[in-house]
Amino acid sequence: MQIVIDIPEGIYMHLLERYKYQNIDDIGLSELDKVGVSIKNGIPLPKGHGNLIFREDAEAIFKNARKSLYELSRKESIKDFQTRETMLLNAEQIVHLIEPIIEADKESEDKE
Repeated sequence: MQIVIDIPEGIYMHLLERYKYQNIDDIGLSELDKVGVSIKNGIPLPKGHGNLIFREDAEAIFKNARKSLYELSRKESIKDFQTRETMLLNAEQIVHLIEPIIEADKESEDKE
């Protein structure tokens, strides 16, 4: 299972040090220690990341936009490049309206 958690940096650094030499399959680790090792083995999100959304949501929107564009181009002979670009840009704007599962790292964005 994969999860995303938000923990204070100090606690994360402590876990990195405490479980420096442990692996998840080490014999004798308690369940709590396995959680600590799992966090140690996790990948921190990069500073300044944008909104994180479900990939499936974005892919579905673009798939539907391409399908609609294809159908319109067949029925109404939309060959105009600008019209096609506008439709795809509209799909991209819709993607930005999807509720993020993790908000952008605005703190890092503000420092730039």
